[in-house]
Amino acid sequence: MQISDYHVEIIPDAEFRLDGGAMFGVVPRNLWAQVCPPDDQNRIRMNMNCVFVDTGVEKVLIETGIGDKWSAKESLMYGIKRERTLIETLRQRVGVEPEDISIVVNTHLHFDHAGGNTTLNISGTAIPTFPNARYFVSSAELEHAENPTERDRASYLPENWRPVLQAGQFEGKDADYEVVPGLRMETHPGHNRSMQCWRLCLVLQISYRCGRMFVSHGSWASTSIRSRRLNQRKDCCRKQCVRSGCAFFIMSLMWLFAD
Repeated sequence: MQISDYHVEIIPDAEFRLDGGAMFGVVPRNLWAQVCPPDDQNRIRMNMNCVFVDTGVEKVLIETGIGDKWSAKESLMYGIKRERTLIETLRQRVGVEPEDISIVVNTHLHFDHAGGNTTLNISGTAIPTFPNARYFVSSAELEHAENPTERDRASYLPENWRPVLQAGQFEGKDADYEVVPGLRMETHPGHNRSMQCWRLCLVLQISYRCGRMFVSHGSWASTSIRSRRLNQRKDCCRKQCVRSGCAFFIMSLMWLFAD
């Protein structure tokens, strides 16, 4: 998808499963099960999608998915199912290699958003997946990841960020900051207090076609799943608003449910 001078692509990572009750919280099972049917272990199917932005100068990857460091037992427990690795999908869809990525952005450091930050080398040691990239995350989220609560400790796996820190590639950022011109990260507390969403705002030439440029189908997830109204599941995750010659391309990068 071409947006002004930027090329933007959705990069799917994998499908996995988590307990539906844990995801929807106080929402009764007989309601959420209508839109997200659970399996025999009460798990619901969820997809992980990353976003690639090529500015012509920087190659940016927002989120890195669940990664490939899982044991067979863990893969079975989480129901991880993938057709190809994130690196293979990047290569297939946008023709880039890990060495080509110059910026990696994590909205937060839960394992299903930052698992692909690192990979295992031949000796089984976790190393940065993108050796030439600067990794961005909010300083507040990095601090929380290092000092999680009992409630969310299981979501934070140090092997997903400490090797990047040790390599000197991680940069702690403010609550709101600009990644590249027009691409901003904004903190919107949801299922943790320091998670972020991204906003891409570029000046476009206004024409009749702009009205249909960003029509898409997905799930809106800018807040925690517990607070989401069920009918929002079918909302567009990309919303377009043309004002004063600008198109605001807004998308959250939390879990995107499959239909």
